[in-house]
Amino acid sequence: VIFFNRKLSPMVLDGTEPASTFVYATPENLAKTRRWIETVDIGIGAPPNNALEFAIELEPDAVYLLTDGVTKVDVAAHLQEINRTESLFGEPRVLTPIHPIAYYSLEGQQLLRRIAAENNGKFIYVPDPRR
Repeated sequence: VIFFNRKLSPMVLDGTEPASTFVYATPENLAKTRRWIETVDIGIGAPPNNALEFAIELEPDAVYLLTDGVTKVDVAAHLQEINRTESLFGEPRVLTPIHPIAYYSLEGQQLLRRIAAENNGKFIYVPDPRR
C-alpha cells in the first residue's frame, strides 16, 4: 500500500521503515495495515508518478491506482516510459497491469480509462454511496 499526496508514504508494518518486500495478507498483517492506514494524513494529492514508479519497481502482479484522476501531469505518458519492456521480438510489452479505480468522481475518467487501456488494466468507478 502506497499513499501519495505531497509526499510518498509506503506502508510501514513494523517500526519506522517501509516494507521492503511483499507481505502475506494474514489476519495479523491485515490488522497492522488497518492501524497504519489510520495514521496516514490524507491531503491534497500530487501526481501519482513517484508512487507508480515505486510500485512498479517492486514487480507486483498488478497495481491498483485509487485516485480521482485529476492531475496536470500526463500520467499515461509517464507510464509509457516506466511500465514497458521489450518482448523477445523487440516489441514493447507492459511490465505490470495498472487498474485505475475512481472514487466518487468521474472528472478524471478520461485519463484513468486511457491508463487502463494502455497498461492491460481495467477501469473501475465506485460511486458515492450517499447519493
